[in-house]
Amino acid sequence: MGWIQRAAARLVSRRGDLARVPGPPSVPGLGTGYLYLPVVGRYKLLRLHEANLAKQALYGPVVKEEFQWGKPVIHLYDPEDFRAVLRQQGKYPMRLVNEFVRKYRLERPLLYESAGVAHETGPEWHRLRSVVAPLLLQHGGAKSPHIQSQLKIAEDCVELLRNLRDPCDQVVEDIREVFYRLALESICHLCLGTRLGCLQRQPPRDAVVMIEALKEMFVAYQKLYYGLPLWKYMQTPAYRMLGHSESTLYETIMRYIDEALTDGPERNSLLTSLVRQNRLSQKEISTTIVDFIAGGVFTVTHTLVFLLHHLAHSPRAQARLLQEASATSGEFRLDMLPYNRACLKETFRLTPTVPCIVRILPDDIALPSGYQIPAGVPLFLHFTAPCRDPQRFESPEEFRPERWLTSSATTHQFCLLPFGYGSRMCSGRSYAELEIAITISKLIQELEPLPFDNEPMDLVQKFIVVPAHSIHLRFPDRAACK
Repeated sequence: MGWIQRAAARLVSRRGDLARVPGPPSVPGLGTGYLYLPVVGRYKLLRLHEANLAKQALYGPVVKEEFQWGKPVIHLYDPEDFRAVLRQQGKYPMRLVNEFVRKYRLERPLLYESAGVAHETGPEWHRLRSVVAPLLLQHGGAKSPHIQSQLKIAEDCVELLRNLRDPCDQVVEDIREVFYRLALESICHLCLGTRLGCLQRQPPRDAVVMIEALKEMFVAYQKLYYGLPLWKYMQTPAYRMLGHSESTLYETIMRYIDEALTDGPERNSLLTSLVRQNRLSQKEISTTIVDFIAGGVFTVTHTLVFLLHHLAHSPRAQARLLQEASATSGEFRLDMLPYNRACLKETFRLTPTVPCIVRILPDDIALPSGYQIPAGVPLFLHFTAPCRDPQRFESPEEFRPERWLTSSATTHQFCLLPFGYGSRMCSGRSYAELEIAITISKLIQELEPLPFDNEPMDLVQKFIVVPAHSIHLRFPDRAACK
């Protein structure tokens, strides 16, 4: 048999093995899109995180689906399969990038030289990341030069909560709005070395404009990522929404970049570190700063909202967290706050803002679950599934941070991957963890988060997973609670 016949036989074998993977039927022209149609569809796009778990219950630990006809993806739910995939991702880990962002930016060469590190792949992604990631490690973590500044930001957040709460019942309505402002203040301090004033009672106009643009951007992402790709051929409303939010953020942030560059190198920021290194062009530096400000607000905001919701309903966890925070004697060190970090991990386990990660492998893979998956097929790693498995976590629906502190924990290394894995892991992880730990530690010493009501928190997926409704909490002063 010649090499052409052998190659053809391998191709048929690969397709045949993929055809054995169970999953919902794919309809010519529609794929499995009919499952998400309004009214008649079995699933709802706004509850895609629930739909993906339902597919596991229906079809098992490996599921094939064609969101677009003829373009299969594979859903995985077993951490052993996660391990196999992530250890075979290669030098340039591939994921599904936001092609609509790439199109928008690459059509504007006067502003952008590339799509940016978050939206690039291959050698170009590697070049950008090799510059940015080491600098972010220096600015985050236990030895971050921003700890004192972040403590002051957390103090200002506590004071804002006091100013916004109802004087009678101590309720702060829609706490998301407070933490949007905190996250924007924090990430701008990291990136630009400046305080915007987001945590003032009346925030400056630029802060309001950027937060509204970010909200608009994530609405556009949801519609463009999961909707029909008509934006490739025409200016759809969602694509125009993306353009408006991108241009608003770019123009606003560029004014602060120009101001910071005028001030010179005395500011300790990601921007000045990138300029000092001189390994990226001015356009690439600007794109990097815009992307990190945009990416550093939504996930941090909702992680803080979820964490405070869990603490408000868990006096036991709150008491232990307070005891730990009070024992630091004014010195903030991450290594002295194991329970704080355990609370964050437990929040990620119960209510992750990003419930799965995606990889596209350069080679075929034999999954431990028994299927051979061809190269190039997107693999969705749903870590919410093992995180809710009672075989892996006792009482999985309960908020129990201490489960992460016991040496006898049977947690699989690949069960929980909120920041991704390997070289494609979120490069802002260390700073995000620092920001959240400082905020919670400071807040819990000053205020006692308490439930506003006993209604369960409903979740929806709007590109990331967020509360379906406004979250109200009570915040009486800690001293008044003793």
